[in-house]
Amino acid sequence: MNHFWHRVTAPVIEALRPRTILQIGGQDNHATLQLIDAANRMGATVHVAALARSPELEAARRHAGDHLVLHHARGADVVPLLAAPDLLLIDDDPNRHHILRLLSAADDQATRLGQPFPVTVLTRTAENGRRSDVLSALEDFLADRPGRFATLTLPMFHGLTLVYPTDGKTEAALQPILSSLALGPLAAALVSDLEAARSALEIELQALSQAATERAMPGFSEADGPSTATLARALVRRIGAALVTRLRSLATTSAP
Repeated sequence: MNHFWHRVTAPVIEALRPRTILQIGGQDNHATLQLIDAANRMGATVHVAALARSPELEAARRHAGDHLVLHHARGADVVPLLAAPDLLLIDDDPNRHHILRLLSAADDQATRLGQPFPVTVLTRTAENGRRSDVLSALEDFLADRPGRFATLTLPMFHGLTLVYPTDGKTEAALQPILSSLALGPLAAALVSDLEAARSALEIELQALSQAATERAMPGFSEADGPSTATLARALVRRIGAALVTRLRSLATTSAP
């Protein structure tokens, strides 16, 4: 989610000016803290549903007061307890059944309360440049509700998909963002290829880090103190960060 903050998530929040935001899951506390900060500036309330407790988010809650509510529960159990949010962020377990259950619960609750379905941001909708279980779940959800929603998918950094109701008002608010993010067919194919290459590089770097650990000092326990394995992994991480930065710049310049 953090990769998309400045170019997607933050502009969406600014365009919608949501009063209530629900984030389900969250693999990156930094992105969640950015979300909380943005919500505080506009007087919105953020609900975060995640099983794991986070000292960082607990500290943020004490600072934000009523503008941040932490739910240590599964998202599908939290959704029916709340009014339909204006913005729903799903960065959770990428299991097809789980994601479909979340989306269906959000739609059921909105219908029950007579509220519109929230603009929804889904992460991990493309894996290794290909469709993921998250995207398959979304397609199943949309197939049962023809004509009600439109989507925009960005295939880089494991993919992000924006889902919004085709009610005119929401589309009008999002139109400047949608226009700026839309990729032509050739650009979309190029970015998908780039994402596949980035994912392959990420896997290769992980393997290289593991190999460096095993070869640098076989049988060494890190509890015994710093080792050449530690230094090797640090070097691999620095190389990987530099490569990811380069690939990110290429992904940005490849979009029209």
